[in-house]
Amino acid sequence: TSLPELASSIAASFLHQSEIIIGNVLGSNIANIGLILGVTTVIATISTRKANVKMDGYLMLFAAVLLAIFALDQVITRIEALVFLVLYGGYIIFLFEKSQELTQEYHFREYLWYIIKFKPIRGAKTIFFQFWNDYIGTKKKNFQLLLKDFIILSITGIGVAVGAHFTITKASLFAELLQIHKEIIGLILIAVGTSLPELSVSIAAA
Repeated sequence: TSLPELASSIAASFLHQSEIIIGNVLGSNIANIGLILGVTTVIATISTRKANVKMDGYLMLFAAVLLAIFALDQVITRIEALVFLVLYGGYIIFLFEKSQELTQEYHFREYLWYIIKFKPIRGAKTIFFQFWNDYIGTKKKNFQLLLKDFIILSITGIGVAVGAHFTITKASLFAELLQIHKEIIGLILIAVGTSLPELSVSIAAA
């Protein structure tokens, strides 16, 4: 559901629209918590678990604080971007390994040590070989179905990318015509627009 945000931000990056990128990133997070959580909780009361707060909640706060620190010099560098990618990739691998252990209780401190000890490298190898073994063991019929799904995914991915390009170019034009700062367009128009998949999925879940 974050693919539209990613595509829009990449399109904005190619067009050197930094204001739209940061507005989109921050606006999407605000929309996720304020708009989407607000709307879905009106439909159905949402229960939370302490485990979610101890891990995912702390990680969300950590990422927000880290972004604020990196933005103090008014630029996000490629090294800082790499830090974000490592933290996110490590998080995905960490969750995958925990699911393999059938463990639902995990904590933010445990995740930090997982990153510090470079365990995601080992975890990535494990995931790769597991998927590779599944691929080797896949029957021809299943492989054809998998190939069909991959082609559909690729076509829809291209559609999202093209749509993102037109969205960013028209949003920039919109900002210039109305003499509105591009960050505001990113915070409101782009952020809410790209958050619609999250909204629809959350409403369905509610």
